[in-house]
Amino acid sequence: MALSRRNFAAGAALAAACTGTSREGAAQGWPAVAAEADLLVPSVLKAFDVPGVALAVVENGAPVLAKGYGVRGLKDSRPVDAHTIFAIASNTKAFTAAAIATLIDDAKLSWDDRVTEKLPGFEMWDPWVTRELTVRDLLVHRSGLGLGEGDLMLFPKNDFTPAELVAHLRYLKPKTSFRSAYAYDNVLYVAAGELVAAVTGSSWSERVRSRLFRPSGIGDATIGESAFYAAPNHAWPHAKLGGPDRGFGGALTQLDSIDVGDLFLAEGAIAASASDLQRWLLVQIGGGQAPGGPRVFSAAQGREMWTPQTLIPMSDGPGGVWPPSTFSAYGLGWDVTDADGERVVRHGGYVDGFKSLTFILPDRKSGFVILTNAEEGYAIYAIALSLLDLLRQRPRVDHIAPMLAARARNAALARAAAPEMTALPDAKPSLPLSAYAGVYRDNWYGTMTVRMGAGGLTLSMDRTPVMAGALQPWRYDTFRTRWPAGVEDAFVSFSLSPEGEIAGARMKAVSALADFSFDYQDLAFTRVAGPQGKPT
Repeated sequence: MALSRRNFAAGAALAAACTGTSREGAAQGWPAVAAEADLLVPSVLKAFDVPGVALAVVENGAPVLAKGYGVRGLKDSRPVDAHTIFAIASNTKAFTAAAIATLIDDAKLSWDDRVTEKLPGFEMWDPWVTRELTVRDLLVHRSGLGLGEGDLMLFPKNDFTPAELVAHLRYLKPKTSFRSAYAYDNVLYVAAGELVAAVTGSSWSERVRSRLFRPSGIGDATIGESAFYAAPNHAWPHAKLGGPDRGFGGALTQLDSIDVGDLFLAEGAIAASASDLQRWLLVQIGGGQAPGGPRVFSAAQGREMWTPQTLIPMSDGPGGVWPPSTFSAYGLGWDVTDADGERVVRHGGYVDGFKSLTFILPDRKSGFVILTNAEEGYAIYAIALSLLDLLRQRPRVDHIAPMLAARARNAALARAAAPEMTALPDAKPSLPLSAYAGVYRDNWYGTMTVRMGAGGLTLSMDRTPVMAGALQPWRYDTFRTRWPAGVEDAFVSFSLSPEGEIAGARMKAVSALADFSFDYQDLAFTRVAGPQGKPT
């Protein structure tokens, strides 16, 4: 889940003119960067139906461009500028790793400390894993949990607290053995945030503000959804909710909420501007040193965060046009890979209505960030690949057309994809509909309630208000949810006891293309109360 360069022209006035932004644009500038971006980005906005983009660029250790394009929202025609904040989602993970790095610099922690020694009450599914899991393990996606496992405790918006989520980790079942395979997760970054709080005696948010934002000169950024919407200069989230799958078909819609609340913290809560992230790039590329300011973290910890930790299976990237790579790995809050043999450090971010990409070429001391207020990864990569060519002094190539073609191919696949289970025309369950009503409990999520009403069955995930709606008979004892647009529907398959009564239920996403964070397959519900609320 991003820009451009070559020779520099001196002078702050020229830099400001080149960036079209504020003084954060740099004391030096490169006119070709702004010229390239000014031609490229409007074309991408139009081609992919994206309202706004913000770019931050650093080249050879110097700031080059911090600029906005387009508008903040379909209902907010004010222009995006260098100080407009966008939700950066999982690009927050690098800040969490850096917050832990500051604790290591302060001799309060080490990467290989056991988590149980620093975070009271921490427990995984297995006593040995609980004992052996280290601070490093929290950040590198090799715990044995499945892809996105436990994410339904994070979003859509619910009433969990971070402490409660960490307490429920013990109920998540492993998909592989400990440290044997890569599987991206969010929940252990929640634990990392709670660990920071336990060690410092304050909060993860305060550590990030005091030890990362302030010394880096990051002044626009917010933490949490409430603070994001309270900020005077923020972009609005957008998505295409119609069509066969989210993002394909349907008109672009401005959303009222990111739909994560304030639980979504150490794994994805930061919103920031191009100006902020240009400064963050300078700190990263400078090995922890803020230009003209204090050292944020040591060079040794900077190297450690960029060191490969967990191998990631290779892929060709979107559209199969990513420069050839020889390896792919996860570091500490960063993806570490290469492009044609050149080292690359990067990370993407996705939350309702926003996508972003951070991209660093360490050996060139250069990097860039792309922020968008739409769920269009193809648009991000059209910009990223175009400007990467410029950075690497490669011939100009049209990346918009190939990305549009890749998007069209995936849209066709989405349209052609049928649910794994087709509905039966006369889908009649084994028992009368009223027999399925009751309260069902999963150990890690909590309860769902099935109710019988005049219109039939409804289902609500009790801790997630938006996940409530009709339950449609599908085939035999399997039903389909009908939840609001943007929330992936699920099949709910009920099981019977030997006595012929409903005993429990399992779930799975209807769409094979569903986002991995709708991890319905990890739930295992047991009925704990019948239709009249009586214990079963």
